[in-house]
Amino acid sequence: MSLTKTQQHLAALAAASAGGDQDALARHLHAAFGADGLTVQQAQSALEQLYAYCGFPRSLNALTTLMNVVEERKESGKPAHEGQPPSPLPAGDMAERGRILREELVGHPVGGALAAFAPRSDYYLTAHLFGDIFSDDRLTHQERETITIAALSTLDGVANQLASHIAIAKNIGLDDEAVLEIQQIAKQ
Repeated sequence: MSLTKTQQHLAALAAASAGGDQDALARHLHAAFGADGLTVQQAQSALEQLYAYCGFPRSLNALTTLMNVVEERKESGKPAHEGQPPSPLPAGDMAERGRILREELVGHPVGGALAAFAPRSDYYLTAHLFGDIFSDDRLTHQERETITIAALSTLDGVANQLASHIAIAKNIGLDDEAVLEIQQIAKQ
């Protein structure tokens, strides 16, 4: 299985953002908007998601670069299609929605010693990351895992999280070839 063009672009955007390389990010955004129709909404959702993996400073810097690239493209008459905004999230308990989605993605119930030791962190992970961000329909779950693997592949000291997300990616249909391709894009 090879990655789609959208997944390739998302991997490059995630790696540049996680690495803090705004010039590379701008180049990747121009390429993604010009060649394959990545929408502004898709790029925005990807860069918003990254705060969970590389922090608000990197995510906010990346979103600023996106904003500047979109404005530059408008001024020069180049397309950057807006795309569909996210659907409203369903009403209800974010933590429960997140728990269900997380278990679906992982393929089994999730918990353990760390969740018991740091229940607030587990709540944030479950309610916000999975209940909110991963429920955002501007990107597919495979696209979100592509972003996550690319970002984590650029960061030091996150081998356990990377392994967990590779397992999730495989559970939702990305194969070894696709994971390797994501990691190769991230290392460029």
